[in-house]
Amino acid sequence: GESMTYDVFLSYAVENDEVDVMIRDRLELGEPDGSGRGNYRVCYAPLDFPLGVPIMQSIQYAVEHSKRVVCLVSNDFLRSEYCMAEFRCAWQRCLQLKKHRLIAIKWPDVLFNEPNQIELESTGTMDLKMFLSTHKYIEYKDNDWWNQMLYALTVNRMGHIRDDDDSQ
Repeated sequence: GESMTYDVFLSYAVENDEVDVMIRDRLELGEPDGSGRGNYRVCYAPLDFPLGVPIMQSIQYAVEHSKRVVCLVSNDFLRSEYCMAEFRCAWQRCLQLKKHRLIAIKWPDVLFNEPNQIELESTGTMDLKMFLSTHKYIEYKDNDWWNQMLYALTVNRMGHIRDDDDSQ
């Protein structure tokens, strides 16, 4: 019964743009061979965050108007203030609504208690560590990670609205 603009908001670090674009394209258009589900309406910050609007306002809108938030949790994600703001906003929204709408896809090299890994002194990374220790997450590069993500997404898709060439 909620008014939603998007099926999915993708939160990712700029350094992981290649993976994000692949996920966005597959969600919107389906598999490259023509199979797969496709037809999701995806909020993609470079195309959907309006110019001139404060970034935090755009993040809040994207989280509140998306059925699910998918965070691509890499070491670069953990270092990004914007990514951590998107994660915290999405998790806070889940807690407010008492609904699980946050899907974490964790890169295999993200290890929280290993030497030479990310410093976890910031509140955001501690929040993410707590989230990953108390919720199921998807391990990226697991043989079945794509199907696990599709399973976690809503079945009732809204239909993607972008042109195939993404030129706007």
